[in-house]
Amino acid sequence: MLISRRHVLHLAAGGVLAGARSASAQNYPERPIRLVVPFPPGGAYDGLGRPWADRIKPLLGTVVVENIGGAGASMGSAAVARAKPDGYTLLLGGTLPHVNETLLKNRPLYDPVKDLDPIMRIAVGHLAIAVHPSVPVKTLQELIAHVKANPGKVSYGHVGIGSTNHLTGELFKSLAGIPDLVQIPYRGAGPVITDLIGGQIPIGVVAVTGQSLGLHRAGTLRILAVTSAKPLKAEPAIPTTAQAGFPGAANQSSYGLLAPAGTPKPIIERVAQATRALLSTPDYQQLMTDAGFEATPESSPEEFRAILAADVALWTPVVKALGLKIDCQPLAASCQRIRSCRVIRTRHSAANLSRRVDGFPGNSKADKQFQWSSWNWRRSCMTSTGGSHAYSCAHAHADCRSHGSPARSCSDPSPCRTPASRGQHRRRGRYRLLRAAGLGIWNGPRPRRPW
Repeated sequence: MLISRRHVLHLAAGGVLAGARSASAQNYPERPIRLVVPFPPGGAYDGLGRPWADRIKPLLGTVVVENIGGAGASMGSAAVARAKPDGYTLLLGGTLPHVNETLLKNRPLYDPVKDLDPIMRIAVGHLAIAVHPSVPVKTLQELIAHVKANPGKVSYGHVGIGSTNHLTGELFKSLAGIPDLVQIPYRGAGPVITDLIGGQIPIGVVAVTGQSLGLHRAGTLRILAVTSAKPLKAEPAIPTTAQAGFPGAANQSSYGLLAPAGTPKPIIERVAQATRALLSTPDYQQLMTDAGFEATPESSPEEFRAILAADVALWTPVVKALGLKIDCQPLAASCQRIRSCRVIRTRHSAANLSRRVDGFPGNSKADKQFQWSSWNWRRSCMTSTGGSHAYSCAHAHADCRSHGSPARSCSDPSPCRTPASRGQHRRRGRYRLLRAAGLGIWNGPRPRRPW
């Protein structure tokens, strides 16, 4: 049997690469490891990631924590999914990012099943329904009565559209029969806690962490119930949602380590072994208990993968019942919801606007013309409405906050504050329209301005 020279070269190259990967896995780690936390500082993920990174040093060496928040954990998770699978970029993920990307997006930034390899689950956590001390309630039943007595005037904050905090809040609204409770999305737990203790929002669905429990003990906020199946070891006096009369609102969130798909199995097992050793120490277990978490030292990659799949199955009927989606809607439909943007609908054809969400713009003449059509649409809409509610609800809040205005509910028709000058419009938003619809940032050549 004759073997071609090309076949021999392919076999030799494959052997060299396999040998290099094996040697790299044996010497792992040779440099600091990057742990991506897909939320801003101050939340449950950050509260788990930093202690792990600090105490894993004797076992894995230096671990650098990088917070990449945005898009309901999609930005940080996608950054890890696209990273080189060499074990030096890890993700602290779990239920929230997995459910968010799997169920709530028509255009996911990554595939959480195919693009990430689970390493192990490190903790189980729960959520809490908390209120500002000025709210005259001490139980969930009193809270329901308070909301019904003030229809449309009471709101709650959560860490982002499509998060488990948001899903839990909407599930509680459905179970309690209080559809007038307005939801306000934030970009992470830190801003929610800040506004909650400052009285900017009366209610918040927050994670049970050492921070939230400490604020509860200090009287800065009041936790009415937690979503755990049994009382917390750290604060057994706080009732569960089942004890408060809402067993259907009980749920838990899993937190764990993941790596880019294709990471060598010896490296995954190395990280898992070091993490199991850390989680098995009594000091670390007590640290997690005091923070409101439960350590899971017996976890494995296969078990963690099955748990994430079970979480998706658990939240699927809730998401379908609520009809939640966080992708931008077609611009024509979005523009129709704006009362003062009628002139734009006559300016651009529906076919031209529909191309906005069908695919990534190219370099053809028609595509360049379409880019300017989209930009003119956005600029005119922002000018005519005095705000940036031309986006879908999920992105309108983020845009309002970036312009310095407070977040508001989707039902609030008032526009947010916009940049003062046309130049600022150009600098801040030229390609934000492309980014807001989930098509990424347009990196092609900038067309010349038509004005």
